[in-house]
Amino acid sequence: IIQGTWSDNSTNDWTDKSRHGNVTINLEGSPTTISVTVKNDGTWITNQITPADTTTAVIYAEFADYAGNVAKTNENFFVNSTDPEFLRISAENPDGSYKAGDTIVITLEFNKAVKYSGGGKPTLTLNVPTTGTKRTVESVTPSNDAQFIHKFNYVPASGEDIAALDVDAIDLKNNKYTADDVEVKNIAVPTGANAINKLSGTRTICIDTQSPQISKITAISPSGYYRAGKDIFISLEFTEDVTIKDPSCLKLNLSNGVQVTNPKVTSPKTVLFTYAIGSSDASTTTLKVTSVDSDPANAANKIVDIAGNALVNTGFTKDLSGLIIDTLTPTTPVITGITEGEMVYDNSGKSFSINWGTNSDAVIKKYSVDGGKSWTDYTGSSVTISNNGDYTVTAYQQDAAGNRSENATVKHFSIDAGAILTSVTAGVPTGIYTTGKAIPIYLNFRKDVTVTSGTLTLSNGKTATYTSGS
Repeated sequence: IIQGTWSDNSTNDWTDKSRHGNVTINLEGSPTTISVTVKNDGTWITNQITPADTTTAVIYAEFADYAGNVAKTNENFFVNSTDPEFLRISAENPDGSYKAGDTIVITLEFNKAVKYSGGGKPTLTLNVPTTGTKRTVESVTPSNDAQFIHKFNYVPASGEDIAALDVDAIDLKNNKYTADDVEVKNIAVPTGANAINKLSGTRTICIDTQSPQISKITAISPSGYYRAGKDIFISLEFTEDVTIKDPSCLKLNLSNGVQVTNPKVTSPKTVLFTYAIGSSDASTTTLKVTSVDSDPANAANKIVDIAGNALVNTGFTKDLSGLIIDTLTPTTPVITGITEGEMVYDNSGKSFSINWGTNSDAVIKKYSVDGGKSWTDYTGSSVTISNNGDYTVTAYQQDAAGNRSENATVKHFSIDAGAILTSVTAGVPTGIYTTGKAIPIYLNFRKDVTVTSGTLTLSNGKTATYTSGS
């Protein structure tokens, strides 16, 4: 009888353990279907199974949830017999990656407690290449020590990298493995239908002796100008998947003296730095990563690969071409050619210029004549205003990063051009007048004026004297 447990998050959410699929059990080499009862308490159990004597096989189990999603697992087993049998090659270590200096305990497993005698220590030939040959390891189980499991210790050396560790051959060294004076036959690496009982079939052990390194630094933000308050995103990539115990141990040192810290882990191989530009950060025409700090001395902050190899920081540098930091505010423009409060009566209007500063890198230069309600591009070397009216002049400039200057000091002026006298009329009707008759003559203006004195020269050579006005 085989039994086990099952679980499904969905049945927990539904609080209904009956809404599940079926458990299917298959026994390698069994000709009959195995009946399984799935219980709503999270367990399952088979009917009674009678495998053949001296059986080494695999149990395959599948569980389907209510939607048909399937989980799979398997386990090896063997059935004892009267004779000692070699069962499989395995390892005490769990599946995973291992680095140089780790100890991997490889095992030869038997159905009975057996001992070896008659020669030197048995050895295993591994699929790990060394100089001109393959790596071998000796038995660490003493001879004449009857054990179900005989052990061989393998300690990887630097450069012995292999995706799946396996045993290529077993050399008994003229020994015999026996139990109660009965010799174990056919001690060799399992092949064919029994290949699942070799090391790579029972365990997935990767040997990785190479330390991870920084392989790439990339600017995620597009090329261009950046000012204070903007963010630049920089991705750092490793040569392999790593575990970062504390991202704060990683720091980018930039060419403008800024250190960027606390990246976000975005994948097993990458982290993302956010450089938030400060107002006091130095401007630079080409941003560079001058070095990467990884705090390797602090064990709590170590960056390691799956096997546990610590990051080797090779002083990685990177030119982040196209990223330009500009935190400088352009100078405030100066308006010239206008006297504050000036009244212009000239019919040609009024011209003024704007001084933008000797080191201006502005890409936008604008002026306003209505106090900033509307803005006009400044082109040429001066601006001329010819229409009558009251004007409030200011200006600003802005660089490619978006830094904007303060507005120029406001200058006010007015234009009042054109003839001020609109007509001359008489205060009496058309007619003939004799000596002594007063004829009022009016000067009509288009705006209020002040007249303190003056005379009019008339067409008969006489003059008229100013008397009053309104």
